[in-house]
Amino acid sequence: MPVTLPSASITEVNRILQTQDQIIKSVPEVDFVLGKAGKAETSTDPAPVSMIETIIILKPKSQWRPGVTKDDIVAELDAKLQIPGVRNGWTQPIINRVNMLSTGVRTDLGVKIFGKNLDTLEHLAIQAEQILRQVPGAADLYAERTQGGLFVDININRNAVARYGINIGDVQSIIETAIGGENIGRS
Repeated sequence: MPVTLPSASITEVNRILQTQDQIIKSVPEVDFVLGKAGKAETSTDPAPVSMIETIIILKPKSQWRPGVTKDDIVAELDAKLQIPGVRNGWTQPIINRVNMLSTGVRTDLGVKIFGKNLDTLEHLAIQAEQILRQVPGAADLYAERTQGGLFVDININRNAVARYGINIGDVQSIIETAIGGENIGRS
């Protein structure tokens, strides 16, 4: 469950996803890997673009290197997947989805800090991460970055649009398609 910074572009997240999939596939015990970035078209998927979900299917244990355990595979993958700006979280797909939907936390264990000032909250979260790193057995720690996303504000000149006889909804639809694309069919 890799997570990037909120300012990562779709192009960069896709590049990271593809790179990670290749690295994961290089481990001999891995049979199949499938990564997904962002939200699926369902109300049960609250994932932002900055969150990658990767499903790793391992080969039968009889095909693993002698003496290798699941923990060894996770440790090897974690060591190989140290990419700047990306935090790895190791969990199982179903419990991860249950955790996300019930608590909003993307890991098996989380700490939530509440308050009004986003700058202060982010600073405190980073401090909590540094403190928790010192706890024996703590792994996959990261302070979720809630700020730093890049946004584009588009102000439509209503008078100019009206002069051409175009309605605002059509202009917004074109902008939405230009920025995020659009599904034109399903098979």
